[in-house]
Amino acid sequence: MSLKCYIMSPVCYIMSLECYITRLECYITRLECYITRLECYITSLECYIMSLKCYIMSLKCYIMSLECYITRLECYIMSLECYIMSLECYITSLECYITSLECC
Repeated sequence: MSLKCYIMSPVCYIMSLECYITRLECYITRLECYITRLECYITSLECYIMSLKCYIMSLKCYIMSLECYITRLECYIMSLECYIMSLECYITSLECYITSLECC
């Protein structure tokens, strides 16, 4: 083996080892990036789910509000019907009173 080969052999080995370490570091960096992207995706998904839940809650509130409005409307109609019935009773009572006066 020549002197040059004898000297270069350990140097090449060290350089090869350094390359291996560099590739390993790159692999670890890519893995960390992948994990970070995955975490971002999960966070984004959680945000979407929260947004969807808020939308559903908002929709439920809207429906409840609509139901309340319909109930108030029904109450108003019932109140109006009661008023009409009361008016009819008053008219009937008045007619009875008039009839009673005519009888006398």
